[in-house]
Amino acid sequence: SNSLRSFVFNWNFISYIIVAICLTTGTLILVWLSEIITERGIGNGSSILILVSNLARCPGVLINKDSFDSLDFTYQSPNYIFYITCTLILMLSLSSLAQE
Repeated sequence: SNSLRSFVFNWNFISYIIVAICLTTGTLILVWLSEIITERGIGNGSSILILVSNLARCPGVLINKDSFDSLDFTYQSPNYIFYITCTLILMLSLSSLAQE
């Protein structure tokens, strides 16, 4: 805990280098994975990775009501149900368009 605190609050040149290396490595891995998906003919790799990321976030948004507090939604509210329905329809239609 102490070493994490010192890393987060006491930035130096080495900290910037470590963060830059981690971001670059993560980006290279995602580009490589995207290229493999595209080469295998599954679809456009970057679009599929973005879609999977959005779909993975969807259950957390549905469960976590705190993200809707600024919009003044409640679980039984027609606005909440309309918002969730429109979001799901939009995601499904965009994913079907992306696969064509």
